Parts: sequence; C-alpha cells; structure tokens
Amino acid sequence: MSVYGKTHPFVSYLYLIAPVSLVMLNPIGFILMEVGKRKGQNASKLQLLLSTITSIATNPVVLMTALGIVGNFIFHHQIPAALSTILNAFGSAFTATALFLLGLRMVGNVRNFRGEALLVPAILIAVKELVLPLVIREISSLILHSAKINSTESTTMSTYGFLYGTFPSAPSVFVYATSYALDVDLIASAMVACTFISAPLMFISAKMVSVSNLSPEDFIPSLERFEFDLSIVGVFACVILLVVFTIKRSIWSLPQKITMCIVVSQLFGCMGVLLGNLNVSYIEYVEFYFVKL
Repeated sequence: MSVYGKTHPFVSYLYLIAPVSLVMLNPIGFILMEVGKRKGQNASKLQLLLSTITSIATNPVVLMTALGIVGNFIFHHQIPAALSTILNAFGSAFTATALFLLGLRMVGNVRNFRGEALLVPAILIAVKELVLPLVIREISSLILHSAKINSTESTTMSTYGFLYGTFPSAPSVFVYATSYALDVDLIASAMVACTFISAPLMFISAKMVSVSNLSPEDFIPSLERFEFDLSIVGVFACVILLVVFTIKRSIWSLPQKITMCIVVSQLFGCMGVLLGNLNVSYIEYVEFYFVKL
C-alpha cells in the first residue's frame, strides 16, 4: 500500500493471489507430500489415490479456503459483522501462533546449522529471494507481451510481480512442514533467515518501484531520502560489526583486517551522507571528504 496507494488495483491483487494459491497451487504440494507420506505402504493405486484425495479435501487450509469462497457468494460479498469479528480473531491468532511455533522450534537448533548444513537453506533462500522474483518478472513480461499489452502497463505489472516475488515465505509453510514431518528444523532455519534477508530486498525493490513512478522533479529528492535512510541503517550495521570484531579480538588476522577496512570505509561514507543533510554552511565539503575516504 505504501508503494501503490490504497486505491491501486495492485493492492487488491494481493487478496486475490492468496486464495488462488491456497486452492489451486497448494494442493499440488499437498498431493506430493501425501504421496511421499504413503510411499512404501502396501496399498493399491486406487486406495492410494482415494486416501490422497480424502486427505487433501479434509485439509483445514484447503477446506476453509473453499468454504470462504463459497461463503463470499452466499453472503453477497458482505460478511455479517458478528461473523467477521470471529474470523478476524481466528486469522490473527493463526499468524501469531505459527510464528510462535517457528521461534520455539529454533531454540537450540541454530548451532546445528554450520558448514555443509547451511548449503540447502542457502540454496532455498537464494532461489526464493533472487531467482523467483526474476522468473516472475520475465514470465509476466512474456505473457503480457504475447497478449498485446502496451509496454507501459507491461513494465508496471512485471515490476509488481518482481516486488511480489521478494516477499518472504508465509508462516503456513512451517505449519505444513510440521504436519507432514518434513525436515522441520531445516524449514524453520530457512524461513527465519529468509525473513531477515527479504526485508532489505523488499525495501529496495519498493523504493525502486516508487522512484520509477515519480515525476522528474521529484526524482532526485526521493533518491536523496532513500540514500539518507540507507545511511542510517549502514551506520548501525557498521558499528555492530566493529563492536563484534573488537570483542572477539579477531581484528589482527589478515582477512579481518581487510574486512575492517571495508567496514570503516563504509562507515565514513554513511556518515558523510548523514552530515550532508545538515543545514550548516560548508557542510558539503565535509560530506565530500567523508564519502571519498
């Protein structure tokens, strides 16, 4: 909403994508998980098919989403106030409970993910946060181009797809993994790391989208505000790294010396940008000096 505004059609697409994903895409994953769960059982293909369909049809996520769509038509797109209050409470409780379960599962398991154990989560996060947005953007561009959509709308929609691809995985993924006992610790660590990594990517992507929609006279001021915000975050990050290096006393090794020089250089650059926003005479010379250090 902060990028497109509350009245933009793209905002309503978020509410449209969720039920489509739950009803049409998630059952594909449920089918694969059900088949994997029953793999090795002495059952005929018909029994396996019937049990899989029954499990998917009675899955609370699929069942409640389908009932919600049906209820939307029954109530003529206007849910009664009493029912809406109850459903909102349940919806808020699900997200909070799922995140609590995710954090609870992470206790004592972080130390186990070192070395080769980090390979699979790193690949999953890289595919989710780096590859998926690009794939969504390119596929959207190809589909819109084949549909004879003009270039302006095609670029806007494909950029929206890129921004949507940077969103972190929903907490329901961890609930699914827990229900089917599929590498729960791995999924938990990957989701936590994915959430932290996706935050700066979403922020940068949102800024890029908002800047592309600005008028020419507002372009430079917006970039300056963006640079100021990043500099604040950069100063805090550099200070934290310097404190960690000092406490661990690993600053004297050669790799740490190189890293320390890079961190100090970045710190001076961020400080120069922050000082440049002060309304003081000759401050631009100080900014130039710090940035060029």
